[in-house]
Amino acid sequence: MNAEEASSANSIGLRLEDGVAWELFSPAQRFLIVAVIGVAVSESKKNGIINQLKKSVELRVSDFNLILFVFRFLEMGLLKKIVFFGF
Repeated sequence: MNAEEASSANSIGLRLEDGVAWELFSPAQRFLIVAVIGVAVSESKKNGIINQLKKSVELRVSDFNLILFVFRFLEMGLLKKIVFFGF
């Protein structure tokens, strides 16, 4: 199977309308289109994971700051009893 055949609209399962447009590109152009889309998808997934990690860190910092706040009140004698829910 050559590059033309391997990247043809029929071999990758495109609909007729999409296939006509796809066939206007050379095999090298088809390869580049697929490569660019692949990189974009990969970057998008990576950015999603980075955002999830940032949110996780922000939540942990927020929890830590709340605990520090409570302990400062304890040190100052402003709170006599603490009830932690979920700890």
